[in-house]
Amino acid sequence: MELPDDELPKDKQSAEGDFQFLTFTDFSQTTHPETKRRIRSHAMHRVQRSLRAKRQEKNVKFILDVSPLMDIGSSSQSSAQQRQDYGMALSHFHATPHPSDLGSGRVDPFKQYPIDMDLRMHELFDHLHGGICPVFRTMSKIGFFNIVADEAGFRQILCSSSAHMTQLRNGTDSPEAIVLSTQAIRSLNRRLAAPVSSLDDGIIAAILTFACHAVMFNDLPGLITHLNGLVQILQQKGGIQILNPSPVLRIMLFWVDVNAAFLQDLVPRFLSPLDILPPLYTNRLTSNVMDESSSSNLAAELVPIFEQISLLNEFILRELGTRDLWDDGVFCGLQIVPILHQLLSVRFDIEAPNPAIVRQEFLRICAIIYLAKLRQKFGVNLALDIYIAKLKRAVIDLYELVLGGADHLLLWGLIISGLQSFGYRDHAWFVSMAAVAILHAECESWNEVVNKIGQMMWVQQAFDLECDRFRQELSDELWVSYEIVFL
Repeated sequence: MELPDDELPKDKQSAEGDFQFLTFTDFSQTTHPETKRRIRSHAMHRVQRSLRAKRQEKNVKFILDVSPLMDIGSSSQSSAQQRQDYGMALSHFHATPHPSDLGSGRVDPFKQYPIDMDLRMHELFDHLHGGICPVFRTMSKIGFFNIVADEAGFRQILCSSSAHMTQLRNGTDSPEAIVLSTQAIRSLNRRLAAPVSSLDDGIIAAILTFACHAVMFNDLPGLITHLNGLVQILQQKGGIQILNPSPVLRIMLFWVDVNAAFLQDLVPRFLSPLDILPPLYTNRLTSNVMDESSSSNLAAELVPIFEQISLLNEFILRELGTRDLWDDGVFCGLQIVPILHQLLSVRFDIEAPNPAIVRQEFLRICAIIYLAKLRQKFGVNLALDIYIAKLKRAVIDLYELVLGGADHLLLWGLIISGLQSFGYRDHAWFVSMAAVAILHAECESWNEVVNKIGQMMWVQQAFDLECDRFRQELSDELWVSYEIVFL
C-alpha cells in the first residue's frame, strides 16, 4: 500500500511511488473497522492532494469571438456583404442580455409585480418610464403607474407600451399588444364578476388604463365604453367623492373625461376637481389681459375663459424663456385641460340663424382648437375632425362679417383654423377664407397679421412648424386670386 508522503520516512519522501508494507500479527486485524478506516484515509490522501492541485491550476477563461468584426474590415469583401455581416454581428450582440434589459435603473427588477415578468415584460415596463412618450412621462410623473396593482390594469399598460413601440417603428398592428389586451380584458371580466373586487379602487385604476389607451390611439368607441363603465362603478360606490382620498385617480379620471368630451364636443360628465387644481398663476402676471374692444365682442360666458387663455399665453411665454416648458406634461394637464373643460361646458344654440350667436360658437371652437394646438406641443394629439367640420359651417354663415375686415377675433379664428386644418381636405378652403380676411383687414405682410392676432391669443413657438408653410400658401392665394404681394 502507498502511504502519504508526510508519513513516510524522511529518506523515502523523495522517492515517488515507494510503498510501505504493513505487518499484521493476527488475520482478524485486517478486517477490523478501524484498520479499514485508516487504510482508506491513507489511500484517499494522495487523491485529494492531486485534486486540490488541479483546482489551483485551473484558470477561468472567456472566449470572445471577434472574427465577424474582423471580417467586416476585410477589403476583399463587398460593401453589401460587409453590411450584412455587420447586421448579423449586431443582432448577435443585442441577443445577449445586458443591464439595460432590466431597466437601466429606471425600474426595480426585484419588485413584486401583479404578473410573471420575463425579459420582454421588463422591457415594456421600462418603456413606460423611459421618457420617450410624453403621455407615459406625464402619467409616470404623477405616480399613476405606481397605483396600478391589478393584473388587468398592469397588462393593459404593457399593451399600451407595446402598441406605442410598434407605432414608433411605423407599424400598424402589434400582435403582442393584441395578446396583452386580450389577457387584460379576461382578467378585468373576472374581477367584474366578483361581487367584492368589482367595486374596489383597483378596478377603477384598471379601467382607467383601458380608457387612457383609447385616448392615446383616438379610439372613441372604446373610450366611451370604458368611461360608461367607470360611471356605473362610481354610482354604485356612492359617487365620485369616493376618490377624494386618491388625488391621482381623480386627476386621471378628470383628464380622461375631458378627452372623451373633446373628441365628441360634448359637455364633460364630471366637474373640475377645483380643490386639487393649482391656481392659474394670476398673481404672477400684471399685464393687461385683453383689450376692451375684443372682450366687448365676446359673450359673457366666454369673456372669463378668454382672459384665462391670455393669462396662460403670457405665462407660457415667460416660462419658455427659462426652461423647456413643452417637456412638462403635468403643466399641460393642470393648467390647459381645466380651461378646455370650461370651453366644452359652454353651449350656444346655433340652430336659429343668428350671426351673433354663430360668431360666439365660432370663437368657442377656435379657442378649443387653439388649446388643442398647445396640447400637441406637450405631446397630446387628438383628432380634430368634428371641429374642422363645424368651423367650415360657421365661417360660411359669417362670410359677411369676414368681409367687414374690422373683427380681429374673426381674423385670429381664421388663422388658427388654417393652421390647424393641415391634413384635412378642407384646408385649401380655409386658406382662401383666411386670405379674404387678411385682404379686408388691410394687412400687407405676415408680420402685420401676427401683430393683430398677437394682441389676443398667440404663442409663436407653438406654430413654428406650420407658419412658414401657411404663410407661403397665403402668399400664393393672394397673388393668384387678387394679384396682391404678401410678404
